[in-house]
This record gives sequence, structure tokens and C-alpha cells, in this order.
Amino acid sequence: MKRNVYAALLILLSLMACQNDFEDKSYPLDNRDSESMIKKQSNLVENVGLIEIDGTQMLVFPSWEKYHETIEYLDRRSDEIYREFNYRLPENISMEEYEERARAVGFDEDNVLLEFERDLGFSSLRNAIERLEEQWLEGLGDEEWDASSDPDNHFIEDNAERALLSTSAEVVIDNEAEGLIYYKLLDDEGSWIEVHNWDVEAIIGVRNGRINYSNPSVKLIQSIESRNGECKSKVTNISYHTGGRNTRVKQIAKLRRETGLWDSKIKSKTKGYVKKRGSWKAAVSPISAGINGRQFGAMGTVSVHCGQEFNVKEFKYARKRSVKVKRTIPQWIGKDSDRKWITIRKYGVYSSHGQNNILAVNRDFFDNQ
Repeated sequence: MKRNVYAALLILLSLMACQNDFEDKSYPLDNRDSESMIKKQSNLVENVGLIEIDGTQMLVFPSWEKYHETIEYLDRRSDEIYREFNYRLPENISMEEYEERARAVGFDEDNVLLEFERDLGFSSLRNAIERLEEQWLEGLGDEEWDASSDPDNHFIEDNAERALLSTSAEVVIDNEAEGLIYYKLLDDEGSWIEVHNWDVEAIIGVRNGRINYSNPSVKLIQSIESRNGECKSKVTNISYHTGGRNTRVKQIAKLRRETGLWDSKIKSKTKGYVKKRGSWKAAVSPISAGINGRQFGAMGTVSVHCGQEFNVKEFKYARKRSVKVKRTIPQWIGKDSDRKWITIRKYGVYSSHGQNNILAVNRDFFDNQ
């Protein structure tokens, strides 16, 4: 009992520390008249606010840099709280006892994201997808699962980023020079719509599918063409694999070019499922994700612009619902005026996925073979 109380106190103190350990270097949300439009400021992350347009909630960030910093911060804090909870647990603890101790102290791997959303009273894309996924899983049996119908296979696949976006993948940037700019992310290709001059009528039109491109405030930014053939700059591999009895994992392997908003990245993610009392659920289990070579743990090889090669090896193991690893490169390096992005060739780099020390999958990023 004392151990559970101590662990609960440790988690509570860690969550409270979220508001103290994030050094913020961006300007405050007081640009022009935006301060009067912000309904609430975050108590956990400085210079992040909540705004409403026609009854729809969106978060406001002072820059895209701050947006990306917040994603990294939420991921880092989530990992820290996970380690703090697991630190005093026996090494060979069973999953039943692990879940019992987690319930006793109120631990969940998404506690940091939940606290961030609750603090702002924000209905996020993460929360919406989670509810839809629960319903989808309840209707499944032991047949092959259809990736195209899985609500979790949204083009925004990162949980921390989902916590920052509206249910329709929208966000507002309080640009220092222009004021509030509305963004709606459109697809996995890296396209989006911008609305400038805080044209609320145009924003409502975009939200309702009535997009007036003749309006100079409305801009459609389309994705950069990806390269295929023997050298690829875009890959999406999603598949489901059966492990031991009543367990499965989802393999997600992605490679993306840079856009005006994101750097190029290669990513491997594993999501675990367990069948409990006749229903499938996204559940905690011992899972792993890796980026490696043809053999588990070997070095993988990627390239820049299908030219200069560099090695990559990432691995993470945890008792979680999902784990991920990724590698990015900045699109601008030094004074070089050419953008940079990651490319791959066949047999160069693989995504690995494991569960319960039984299931082990290692697939070529290039063709998922």
C-alpha cells in the first residue's frame, strides 16, 4: 500500500512539473488583437492558448517552431513519467500485476496528453480518434483486419501531435508579422489550407467544405512530389500481425519528404492489441519498434536525395499500447540552399516490430517484404 501511495505521489509531482521545466523562447500570445480572442491559456505549456470559431475549438501557437517543440516536449514528458512509474517495479512482473499497479496509482501512458487537454478543456483529434477506434475494435473478430477502415490510421499518426489539433486537424498560428493564421491539414501528402487576415467567414467556409479559392485570404499549399522507382522518398506500410493467443500488433512504417511545415522523417511504430472478455482493445503489452537493417539490431542505410548515404538504427521496448522510433533530418543545413530529405533503396532499411517476445516482424521499408 505504501509503495502504491508513493508511486501515485511521484506521478502527480511529475505532472505538476510539466509547467515548470519547459524553457519557452517564443514571444507571448499577445500579438495585435489576438489576446482578446484567446479564451484560455495553457497552465502547462507557456504561450499556448485555446480559441473558438463558430463553436469549434482550436489551439493557438505563436509559431510553427513552438508547435513542434510542444510535440517533442509532450513526448519527452510522457517517456519520463513512464520511466518513473516503472523504476520501482520488479523486472519480471506479470502483465496482470503491472495493470493492477497502474490502476491503483492512476498511471496511464497518455496521462501527460490527457492533462494537457483537460487543462485547456480541449476536444482534440487524439480524443476523437480514440473513441472511434474503441467502437471499431468492438466490432472485430479474429479475421483479417482492414487497414482502410481503422480510424487510428489517420494521416496524423502521432498521438502527441493529435493532442494539439482540432477534431478536423486544424490549428492557429499567431504570426508575429501577420496576426492569426488558420491552418487545416488535408492529407498524408503534406497539403494544407491557410486562411489569412483572420477572415472568419472564409474559415467557416473551409470547415464546411465551401472553399473560395478566389478569396485572396485563402491559400492551398499542395505537397511536394515524392520520388518513386529504385529510390523512394515516400512510403506508407500498415499491416496487422497475430502474436500469441488473443494478441496482435499493428505495424506502421512511414517515410516522408520535407514540407514547408515538417522536416523529412522515417518512422517505425508498433501498436499492441489484446482480446479481453471477447472484445479487442488497444491494450498495454510488452511491445517494441525499431529501424534497422536486414537483421534485427543491424545498422540500416538511408540516403539524402538518393545520393549521400548514412546509417540509422533506432529501437524502443516498453509495456505500452504503442511505441515509436523515428529519425529526421533538417530540410535546411547550414548555408546550403537546397532542401534535404531522406530517401531509401531496397534492402537498405527495415522496420521491426515485436510483442511478448513471441511475435517478431522485420519488413523492408521499401516494399514491406
